[in-house]
Amino acid sequence: GRLPGFSEVILTVSEGETLSSDQRKQKYVELLIARQREIMKLEMQKVLDERNEARQRVMKLEKKLTSLELSYYKDNRANALLAKLRVTEKERDLAVARLKHLTQDVSETKLMYRLHKALLSDSPVNQTSVYPEVKTSNLDPTEKKPVNSVLSKKAEEKVELETKIVLMEKKNQSQSAQIEKLQQLVERQRQKINALCPGPMLMEPN
Repeated sequence: GRLPGFSEVILTVSEGETLSSDQRKQKYVELLIARQREIMKLEMQKVLDERNEARQRVMKLEKKLTSLELSYYKDNRANALLAKLRVTEKERDLAVARLKHLTQDVSETKLMYRLHKALLSDSPVNQTSVYPEVKTSNLDPTEKKPVNSVLSKKAEEKVELETKIVLMEKKNQSQSAQIEKLQQLVERQRQKINALCPGPMLMEPN
């Protein structure tokens, strides 16, 4: 944009056209005004383009912020569920260990009463008299009650623990499914966030 000089304005006049000094000056002013209007129009368009670009960038940043907040919420929720799952797994492992101990305790109790019965009846203890299932119907009435009581109590504890373990397994499966679903949502959200701006990944998987 260089503005035309006065001599250049004179050259724009058609051949044979005669202008007075005042007319030439007026023509020059008109051309200057037209040129300034053109420059102002170009500058205004440039400002409008920059404004539109800034507006688009603000919209992208707002979407990115919303996505980041959602991703942060889902990540925290997934981490909380994962921690809860770990606690439940530890509880289940303790219950399984307790069940194994109780099962062994029941077997040892049965074995002890078989040996006790064999000693009282003055009969030799051999492999066939130790491992078969104990029959409390042959015990003395004074011995049968505590034997049945102990075995019944331990059997109830065993059933209770088995039920608890089954419930824990179902709970773990449910929590695992929730965590997997949340992780999939977080991954999809991360891909959307990275797609907002071209170039290197803004968010990398953990």
